[in-house]
Amino acid sequence: MSRQPTWMTWTRRGLVALGLIALLYAGVGVLTEEDNLFNYIRFLILSLVGHELVLMPIFIGVGVLVVKLVPRTARPIVQAALLTTAAVVIIALPAVTGHGRSSDLPSALPRDYPRGLLIVVGCIWATAMAVLLIRAIRRGRRPVEEG
Repeated sequence: MSRQPTWMTWTRRGLVALGLIALLYAGVGVLTEEDNLFNYIRFLILSLVGHELVLMPIFIGVGVLVVKLVPRTARPIVQAALLTTAAVVIIALPAVTGHGRSSDLPSALPRDYPRGLLIVVGCIWATAMAVLLIRAIRRGRRPVEEG
């Protein structure tokens, strides 16, 4: 087994140190902000519950379906497309649902965000399909094979 390069070890240590500093800064900020302490605690609890009881079961279920339904050679591409789609949807969700839109300020969310999200997700999956097709052509096989 080969050892990691020294620069990688120090890079990881530096990133861990920066992460710990950020956590310490956030913790001090939360504890010194007495007026909004309830809001911080509520956000933390809801985000943990939402992650563990909503997102994780969905991701696990999709993972099981991918293993059962997608051929072995196509799995990495499909998994990458699914992960990218999930990240884009989670980031775009507030704009798509209209949070922040106000009739007093029409320029706050001026675009058709649902259509934009569909276009981006379509591009992600078109790219995934193109990669799968190119791989299949290079191998001289059909795009979908059992595995």
